[in-house]
Amino acid sequence: MMDDVAIHPYRDLSCIVPFLPAVVYTYAVNNETGASSFPYVSDYAEKMFHIPAKDIEADEETVMNLIHTDDVENYTKSVLDSMQNLTPWDHQMRMHTKSGSFIHVYGKSVPHTVEEINADGTVTKLTVWHGVIIDITDKKKNEDAAKASLKDLLESTVEPLFAVDCDGFLTEWNDPMAEITGYDRESVVNKTFTSFVTENQKHAVASMFSKSIGAGGTHSHDIRLLSKDGHDVYIHVTYKRWKDVNGTVVGVYGSCQDVTMLKEAEKEKNVALKLADAEKSLTEWLSHEIRNPLSVAMEAAQVLKDKQDTVISTGLVDEEGASYLDMISRSIVYVVELLTNMLDLNKCVEGKIILRPRLCSIQEDILIPTQQMMGVWSHTGRIPVHVLGDEVQVYADTLRLKQVITNLLSNAIKYTTVGFINLSVEIKKGENETHMNESVIITVSDSGSGVSKLEYDNLFSKWEQLGSSVNGAGIGLCLCRMLVMAMGGEIDLNLEYFSGIEGHPGAQFMVTLPINSLTSEGKRTTSTNKAFDAVSDAVVRHNGSKVVEVPANMPILNTNTGIPYDACIRGSYRILIVDDDQLGRKLFRRRFSRIFPDGCTDEVESGEEAIEKVTKEGIVYDAIFMDHFMAVKKMNGAETIRELRKHNVDSLIIGVSGNSKDNEHVSAGANSFFQKPLPPDDILMHAFLARLPPPNGWNVLIVDDVKVNIHFLSRKLQKVSSAHFTTMDMAQKHWLISSCTTGQEAMDLIQNQHFDLLVLDQNIGDDTIRGIDIAKFARECGVNKKSIIVLNSGSDFKQTQASELFDLYWPKPLPSVEQMRRTLCRKLIQSRASIIEKKRRGEDSNRKDP
Repeated sequence: MMDDVAIHPYRDLSCIVPFLPAVVYTYAVNNETGASSFPYVSDYAEKMFHIPAKDIEADEETVMNLIHTDDVENYTKSVLDSMQNLTPWDHQMRMHTKSGSFIHVYGKSVPHTVEEINADGTVTKLTVWHGVIIDITDKKKNEDAAKASLKDLLESTVEPLFAVDCDGFLTEWNDPMAEITGYDRESVVNKTFTSFVTENQKHAVASMFSKSIGAGGTHSHDIRLLSKDGHDVYIHVTYKRWKDVNGTVVGVYGSCQDVTMLKEAEKEKNVALKLADAEKSLTEWLSHEIRNPLSVAMEAAQVLKDKQDTVISTGLVDEEGASYLDMISRSIVYVVELLTNMLDLNKCVEGKIILRPRLCSIQEDILIPTQQMMGVWSHTGRIPVHVLGDEVQVYADTLRLKQVITNLLSNAIKYTTVGFINLSVEIKKGENETHMNESVIITVSDSGSGVSKLEYDNLFSKWEQLGSSVNGAGIGLCLCRMLVMAMGGEIDLNLEYFSGIEGHPGAQFMVTLPINSLTSEGKRTTSTNKAFDAVSDAVVRHNGSKVVEVPANMPILNTNTGIPYDACIRGSYRILIVDDDQLGRKLFRRRFSRIFPDGCTDEVESGEEAIEKVTKEGIVYDAIFMDHFMAVKKMNGAETIRELRKHNVDSLIIGVSGNSKDNEHVSAGANSFFQKPLPPDDILMHAFLARLPPPNGWNVLIVDDVKVNIHFLSRKLQKVSSAHFTTMDMAQKHWLISSCTTGQEAMDLIQNQHFDLLVLDQNIGDDTIRGIDIAKFARECGVNKKSIIVLNSGSDFKQTQASELFDLYWPKPLPSVEQMRRTLCRKLIQSRASIIEKKRRGEDSNRKDP
């Protein structure tokens, strides 16, 4: 067991700590999993954050997630640096309080390593910090005020300056003031300052003089002067009163900045913004008005394609008709992609594009899938696409990077009729052949018609097309450039490239991404994460090479995201569709009946009906799909989601709309968002795997001889069962969790009750019955022989020699809630063909007996 003094050193100072105007705390992080906790927090936390200390000790997320989102990245880096080097943690940041305000805090603590001996004899290494957090809000305010005052003083010595007496007559007018107005000092002194401003500003200037003389302090505004040559001069004036040697107020001086060019630029900007808003509004209108019917058309075409063999065999459609159906589907996909690119381009321009990096293989996760996809979509059969180069792993947003490569490859396919198309990747070394400043270069090369020199300058501009012989919207390369820039990289056309084929010069586009910026701890990810998750994720990434060895057929954390197209998710899921379009709901029902063959789907046409079903009728849904614009009643999708979350509804909520309403839906509480038409089943299932737990109503059995292990595992499983955790009371309603401490008791329960999930320790105290024996008994004699069985043990798994009995392995300490949920959900994925075959043979073992 861990030394209590090492983890709670302040309890011996109980007579002093309560009187300190600071939060005294102990913070611990698991070196392997990144799980963190606050074993001790002083009572001053309630005064600083308005959260009782006992609540922070019980659930560390309550205070960690108060860290300002803009400060999460630096905070995470400071914790990791302190943990890895065992150096003092010394950091300033902003934190929200439960009252709604935010404060500046300063924290300092000293780390050390502690080893905790678990009940089964394994050792867990922790990094523990002891320190204090101080509220420095008032100090920061004083510092800011002092800086502002110093800035004013400096500007008064270098900027244009004038002075007026108490009656408003000019007494000073320096040379910089003469330069911007054309009036020298002699021509303005002893004249009123208001005589040089426009008529409609005279009263405002006179009022500002009076205010500055009477109240003192600093006052400023923008005014428009009439220059000597008749042009308008815009200046920003800061007024301060000035006194003589006796301290008597004798007038006001104004420090000026010439903002004429800024004002003119603002006018041009406003004109450009109006044009951009008009274009954006048109795009959004087209998106909504076109995407909804496109969604129906795409789903209907998919229905026909799914039944294509039957339709042809019955003579309703011949082979030629089937080819027309394929042409219709491809045309719809093209229009959807065009709309998506236009909307993404608007997001890039507005700086609203969101990157979600993850560790990925450039070849396996980007180039090869794009090659296969474009090989199917291009349908040319003329030019093969080859993938060349070495394997490279980086942190990158795979969706956005594939979007870039898809656009480039699409152009290559359009313009290449003979020769080749190559996708390649290589690493560009940094200075002195070190890993510093390394870059990964992805190239798309072809032997097409090439790019004319006349097109070089505008190549990446909006609405510019490569030549006129091929149709296109002219936004693909512009979007590529903005996406690559958002990822911290560059995209260029190699002007020296030649394909080697006479008459076919070809083109080579090069995407360069800095490896260091893509693989740094939490960069571009923690800024949108809560601090609690950011620290855990960063620690896990840092220890990415420390993987527990298990047999190949038993993954601890399966990171493979490849899902077969005909896959589905087993389980009695209950789905709610909220959409005012009856035809759209019908097609959604068909999609979800295919993805959830054992599930039940309800539908309503308004947000009000959805709220009534959940809150008044008490129906618990595993997932809710929410449209945005619903004309039947008043509430839109975002308002409905927000109201559901107010009632602590913890279902998985996915927003769906023809418009780009992802920000509104996610900020209201949605877990994800899709634009209509919905993507293919496998992409939808990717979204489910990220957050969807196994269905409500599961029966779970935990077998462990240590009751405290059962307690913490039960709490974690309750969070696993909640797609959007709100309260523990709500989470406890999803699954019925039972437990026992002996092997014989476990076997008795398994033989007489249906369990969907068994979580077994391997060594159950002095009991001769081990976890492996219970698993074997469940497979042979259990009521549900197809239960998901998890081995939860700190011992060496390889010694069990029976991996075929277990579906999953969770080490001690446990993985994160997200990892546990993802691995469980993945075990529910099956092939639709295999399900149909099992039903034909009467082997549908995934359903409970009535």
